[in-house]
Amino acid sequence: MKRPRPTAPADAPPGTARLGGEIEWFALALHVTADTLLPERVTAILGAPTASQTAGVPRRRRDGALTPPAKFGRWTRELKRADTDEWDVAEAIRLLFAGLPEAAERWSEVRALGRVEVSVGLSLTSSSQEFLLGEEIIHFLSHRRASVWVDVYGEQHEA
Repeated sequence: MKRPRPTAPADAPPGTARLGGEIEWFALALHVTADTLLPERVTAILGAPTASQTAGVPRRRRDGALTPPAKFGRWTRELKRADTDEWDVAEAIRLLFAGLPEAAERWSEVRALGRVEVSVGLSLTSSSQEFLLGEEIIHFLSHRRASVWVDVYGEQHEA
């Protein structure tokens, strides 16, 4: 963790509500996806995935049952909340890419195989929370020819 997570002032009265601020949690994944992608080709360039699928091939679920055949190929590297205490999305993206090649040529090879996307799943606990993808992380991702997909889960309301 690069910086401590921001907290409410120590002298705030008990029960003080914090409006806005940083997101509570997120999950990240690097995906390389294409209709006919063979994940082992990406593995040869980037290394082992945390998950993968091949079009037309069923996968075995955790309970042992088989899924229907996949409709597309995908190579995935995940970073979940349990994997890090990092709360800054940009820093967590850097962790997701840790140990992967930096050379632009390698990422061009990967991009030739399929779409390169970073999926950011966010869980919001209030209606006004935020994160920043600054110019350095945007440059970092563009150097790797990666798009960003953000999936936001709003706070749950009871009826």
